[in-house]
Amino acid sequence: MSKLSLVESEYLTSYNRQRAKELKEKQGQSLQNHQAEADPKPFVDLVGQDSIEHIK
Repeated sequence: MSKLSLVESEYLTSYNRQRAKELKEKQGQSLQNHQAEADPKPFVDLVGQDSIEHIK
């Protein structure tokens, strides 16, 4: 199984954090609109989860 490099995992972590922030703001704006559109940019799946444990 391939491991993500430190830089890649840092990038994905910050990317997911940014996406979560955007989604939260988007949800706040469209609370009255119950038909929320499907998210076009899904979260990046962190396949090398165990390789970033030492970052925390």
